[in-house]
Amino acid sequence: MKVTIALIAVLAVACPAIMKVTIALIAVLAVACPVKSGSRHYDPKEEDPLRIRYLPALDANGNIYYEDLQQEVAVSRASTSDVKIYLYTPNNLDTPSVLASDGSVSLSSTNFDASLPIFFVTHGWNNNYESDINVNVKAAIQAVTNANIFVVDWSSITNGLYTVSYSNVQSVGQIVGDYIYSIMTNSSQFHLVGHSLGGHVSGSLDPAGPLFTLGNTENRVDPSDASFVQVIHTNGGLLGFGSAIGHADYYPNGGSSQPGCGLDLIGTCAHSRAYYYYSESIISSGFTSYNCDSLSNYNNGRCNDNTRSLMGQLYVDTSANGDYYLNTNSESPYSQG
Repeated sequence: MKVTIALIAVLAVACPAIMKVTIALIAVLAVACPVKSGSRHYDPKEEDPLRIRYLPALDANGNIYYEDLQQEVAVSRASTSDVKIYLYTPNNLDTPSVLASDGSVSLSSTNFDASLPIFFVTHGWNNNYESDINVNVKAAIQAVTNANIFVVDWSSITNGLYTVSYSNVQSVGQIVGDYIYSIMTNSSQFHLVGHSLGGHVSGSLDPAGPLFTLGNTENRVDPSDASFVQVIHTNGGLLGFGSAIGHADYYPNGGSSQPGCGLDLIGTCAHSRAYYYYSESIISSGFTSYNCDSLSNYNNGRCNDNTRSLMGQLYVDTSANGDYYLNTNSESPYSQG
């Protein structure tokens, strides 16, 4: 662009009449210039825990209601009795062994196979071990490999006020972490996947946004949580957290709204797309993304020469670093290759 600016100056002095042509040339050159993504995606509103005070949700009848996130509620710290773990293996694909998170049920009494990879899947608010996040991710993993799949159920907490669930993320994360440590033999075999509030407990599929802030890394997902943290953003700014908070952050369709979700007033459709994309990425040829600084620059081709990465996958791309953008289809199959 320095050459373009110098050219403008010369033409302006020599021939003012052709400035219109020069301006057109500037536009072409500006579009053609490649963009190198250095700075990470940042939403300044995510410095404020009450940027969303009234959280929209659906009741049992499908009606919208709002929870006041500023209300004072009594919160008790989660205990191991609040967290159950369900184990699926190649020998019990659909009927899980029920484990206690305090380790009191020995793995030797189950079909656990230490030679197989280990996956932990954690649900979010108003979910349980039978919710779509767990069903879809489990099925995708089982379709491509033999594995031990531990599904974390903390529904005794999450099937209540969001504020109570939020307040227990750190303690539930500690309980799950202690359990993992108790069975750990080789940390490279462990793969942690979580959605929404569960995305702050383990892994990160559209980690929950409300009440979480950039400044407080103690109760949210952070690069220091694991040797590699991949984050997929699909509803940033509403139910999800939008700023980059992993080693590699992926922003399908820009990371806030998703095609095929229609009006999506409370964001639940876009929020859930994170685990649908992830599940599909395990069994498909992949979601190719490009290191970029915005969806508009990605769509304009200004990042075509940048590093590519496959979003999701059974074994994530640990060479990726920074922010990545891509587009998806509006319905399954979502991947555009």
